[in-house]
Amino acid sequence: GAFIHNSLRRDGVDVHAIQMVPDTLAGIGVYMLLFGSRKRPLTYRLPTHEPWPQFYSLESIDDLLDARILHNGGYLHFKDVWQGVTVDIFQEAKARQLLTTMDPQFPLFAMQAPWLVEIEDVLEFVDILFCDETEACMMTAEEDLTACAKILLDAGPELVIIKQGAEGATIFKQGWQHHQSAIVVGELVDSIGAGDAFDAGFLYATLQKWPLEKRMLFASLAAGFTVTGVGGTNTFPELDELLHTLSEYG
Repeated sequence: GAFIHNSLRRDGVDVHAIQMVPDTLAGIGVYMLLFGSRKRPLTYRLPTHEPWPQFYSLESIDDLLDARILHNGGYLHFKDVWQGVTVDIFQEAKARQLLTTMDPQFPLFAMQAPWLVEIEDVLEFVDILFCDETEACMMTAEEDLTACAKILLDAGPELVIIKQGAEGATIFKQGWQHHQSAIVVGELVDSIGAGDAFDAGFLYATLQKWPLEKRMLFASLAAGFTVTGVGGTNTFPELDELLHTLSEYG
């Protein structure tokens, strides 16, 4: 936890709202990537602290929502946060006209499909939903991605983006979809963090109000860079490099 906190601060991220909880253990995940398989935890230790606060004062809500985007990652990981204050925070964010986004990922325990029953209350207040193809299928109990996307769109989001690894990603809105092929900028070394890099790229592009196709291209470039080295951030490029590379695509 201290390492992550210091790394964020070193890179210029505002960390004033991070809470350090004494006498608790951080979570540890071990991932095996074999023969092109999807990454999932092989073994792990769950954190002994709350993933994020389950109580917010009015002052802390104002602080949290002093932003243009409210994004949550890993909602499905932690059963203790379901149907709780996170839903209230997203509802308040929508009321304040923030852009709300989520990448719920997957439960850290065996759970039968459809996962959607546990997140549909918060999806009502989510503008952009990110997931990978396995998660989309498990959330909806469908196998066809177009069918998955329709169910997810009907749950509330304006946009659903399904990441497909080496096959790229597809963005869906009601009555429309667009597929973006994966961008290869170097040899694949480590795919950990590529999905988060994609999300970050898409959200940056959204703040620029670019067309959806350009946002998908920019997000795919961000993901393409990050898989060329070990870890999710070591090869994540500076913004200027990303923009320069984007310009080469017209």
